[in-house]
Amino acid sequence: MATISVDSKILEGKILNIRQVSSAIGQTGDNLATIRYELSDEIRYRQGIDNHLGDLSRQLNDLEQDVYNSANIVDQAIKAYHQVEKSLLESLNELNLESEGTIIMEKVKHYPGHKVNYQERTEQILPTENNEQEELHIFEALKNNIDSIHKKIQDSFQRLKSIFQDIHEDIISSIKHLKDYLQNEKGIVYIRVPDPIIGKPVDLEMKTLIIPSLDGVLSRNVSVYSDDVKCMQQRLNELGYLDANGNKLDEDGYFGDKTLEAVNRFKEDHQLWNHDEYAGKVGQTTWEYLFRNKVEVMETHNDEEPKKHIGNIKVDVDDLLEEAVRNIIGEPKILEVQGYLTLLDFPIGTSGSNKNGVDGKWGNKGKASLKAFQKITGLEVTGVLDDSTKAKMRQYIAEGKTFRDIAIEAYSAGVQLEIEKGSTQADRVNVLYYYAINDEQESKVPAAITVAQGIQESSAGSYIPVDKDSGKYSYNMFGIKANSRWLNQGGDYVTCRTHEYVNDEKIYIDAKFRAYDSFYESVQNHSDFLIVNKRYSKLFEITNDENYLANWAKGLSECGYATDPTYANSLMSHIKNYGLK
Repeated sequence: MATISVDSKILEGKILNIRQVSSAIGQTGDNLATIRYELSDEIRYRQGIDNHLGDLSRQLNDLEQDVYNSANIVDQAIKAYHQVEKSLLESLNELNLESEGTIIMEKVKHYPGHKVNYQERTEQILPTENNEQEELHIFEALKNNIDSIHKKIQDSFQRLKSIFQDIHEDIISSIKHLKDYLQNEKGIVYIRVPDPIIGKPVDLEMKTLIIPSLDGVLSRNVSVYSDDVKCMQQRLNELGYLDANGNKLDEDGYFGDKTLEAVNRFKEDHQLWNHDEYAGKVGQTTWEYLFRNKVEVMETHNDEEPKKHIGNIKVDVDDLLEEAVRNIIGEPKILEVQGYLTLLDFPIGTSGSNKNGVDGKWGNKGKASLKAFQKITGLEVTGVLDDSTKAKMRQYIAEGKTFRDIAIEAYSAGVQLEIEKGSTQADRVNVLYYYAINDEQESKVPAAITVAQGIQESSAGSYIPVDKDSGKYSYNMFGIKANSRWLNQGGDYVTCRTHEYVNDEKIYIDAKFRAYDSFYESVQNHSDFLIVNKRYSKLFEITNDENYLANWAKGLSECGYATDPTYANSLMSHIKNYGLK
């Protein structure tokens, strides 16, 4: 009997190591997700922290899946090699070479970057002339198979190396972002940013701040001088908290009525507790809020003094705009465009003291919504509040129209929105909201719920199920699995590694997910899924009152849409974050 010996223990050990790495990456992703959801809303939604943590968590999940798949490839390669061994033995037996002698193949040694080397050693082999050619053919076939398997293993390790290299920069970048954020929270340094609203760079004077110490609690006292009060007055002036006549506070160290008025406005703007024994007082929490806020001294443009409202504005639109930006301090152009966007119900959030997304800070939500408005209305996508954009916004506001009306008109006219490479979550939310609004007209599934589920399942299209073998993209924004009914009807699908909760415990499985040809088709099928499944029927009976969206979110969880016990709370958090309606 011919004997062939191949040592596969080294490769099997590698499989174990790779799977251990995969498990460790998955655990890291879970820990990061836990940290993300345990952050308070105040910290979580500032400076894009939630988006960065969410993206990094999804990247780790992607990496975990890729590493796991790499282990499977190596495992398959070993099995294929064993099959080659078996086939060769059978072929040799057929040639009746057992009695001729014993063939010993020394252990195959292979390392990444090198070709497979093997030596043949024959003991007491006396091949006949008739089978010599067949024997050579068998060994040539064996060599080709070994080379092929080695290349597959080598490619697998090379791909794994590439994956780690790709993810490394993202991890480092995210860690740096978090580090910068934490430094900001301590008042160490502030990042210099441009103002894109006016379409050209604007220099900002950034002040590096160290939070001074506070001795006790400050309260109204016109007869006692305090260095802390003087420091607070200076800081309130820097932040633009003036007296009722628009004049700066006297920096005299005495806590009088004008200083008290400014303190109360500051606490109201930042939703700090200002009732009962805390009314009008400045303790450690308010003090830290004072000195953690950025001070941005903005240059004027074209030698013009900043104005709260710019241009010839009709009285009705002007009144609405003034109400939208009431008591908000910031650069006039930013306030103006944020005011227009919130009046049009674009998803710019609920930040600011008016809880309508107007906060004087030009972030991703405002940028994405402005560009979305320009795309939907057929304007040139400049990303700035140019004259034509401003005129179109004012026209819609005067007509009483909102994003919902504009989206329905645009879709009827054939306008299509796409998720572009390098898009932010806010960009993707606008695209999803556009299609969800149109879908709601027929399905009656609330657009806000559709968008919130899209954010929860895929960060509104950032993480989409991709087939683990073919790499096919599914366009599935909601993580809807391909059940037997879908498969029996010939529905398309992809297979990928995912997780689910069983008895509140997270486990990993390979699952089939529905696949579509477009994101809008995904939105429509998401609604169809809820409509045709009887267990969700009670959702369409929910009364449209002030708790409408909250009851939908709770109902989805109760009907078993997701196994995550915090699913309903997560949906409502997304709705609040973007101000969805």
